[in-house]
Amino acid sequence: MLACNIPVVVKKGLYFWEDKYINQKTGIVADANSFWEAVRYVLMNLDTFEPRKYYLEHLSMECAVNNFIDVINKTLSGEIK
Repeated sequence: MLACNIPVVVKKGLYFWEDKYINQKTGIVADANSFWEAVRYVLMNLDTFEPRKYYLEHLSMECAVNNFIDVINKTLSGEIK
């Protein structure tokens, strides 16, 4: 969804999503009581979110490759054991 520039609403408790993917640019984390209210908020405020931009800056294949290369270089230099 983020790569398609679609902000998301995620149910609270999915900590994997909260930590890496959901922030003020990409969407909202909502509990069960406020989930549909959060969906309405996102739909009414689509212009305030930038999920594709966040994806390209932090989650794209290029970012993954660069992070992987960085880990390899740190391992080879002895920074990571």
